[in-house]
Amino acid sequence: MAEYDATKTKTGEGQMIEARKGNDVYVKTVATQKGKTQEVAVFAEKTNDGKYARYLLFEDAKTALKSIRNDPPMDFSKEEELPKEMYRTTVKVGGKEYYAETYTDENGSEQTTCFDENGMPKYQFSQRKDGTSETMAYQTIRFGFSNNLCQVNGYKVYTTENDTEGKPILVDESGNEYKVTFEVDQTTHKVTEVKVEDSNGKDVTKEDFAWFVKYFKG
Repeated sequence: MAEYDATKTKTGEGQMIEARKGNDVYVKTVATQKGKTQEVAVFAEKTNDGKYARYLLFEDAKTALKSIRNDPPMDFSKEEELPKEMYRTTVKVGGKEYYAETYTDENGSEQTTCFDENGMPKYQFSQRKDGTSETMAYQTIRFGFSNNLCQVNGYKVYTTENDTEGKPILVDESGNEYKVTFEVDQTTHKVTEVKVEDSNGKDVTKEDFAWFVKYFKG
């Protein structure tokens, strides 16, 4: 996918992977903007008590930050509501003509989807009212196959919580608690230092939480 400003100058680009198995959802985005690339992978599942668990995945470190919420952080289980008015058209992309469907969404943006000869989405064009736009090309679409992405097996999971004083802690799957301390620049509001200590007060930041520091400090 690519983002363009009102002068048709590319301002960013990226890739996205989406997978779903039942109510479990996996989304990974790799976005580049102003020369900086950011990669985010998230898995979400419905818990036995009707709540939702969201896992921010650090795939290289095979570690995940877990948070619990009452509302689904993302939900592909419902069909998208079709627009009241949709029009058929043809669009040429790279010299090839595609059957397309276009409509105006609730934000006033014009949405156009091009389909291949098998009826599968091939391109998505979004033209916003402010003149900016987005172009998305679908690479692979598979039904009934999640490629084992909708799971956290093999990951070391830490749940984000607050202690009795309301300060942030991490709790691993064995119930061990880790105190988290942040230092923030009061001018830029950016995190400048991150410290993680185990229940004995030992600094384990560099030993076990380098991935955690990188996430907040970049």
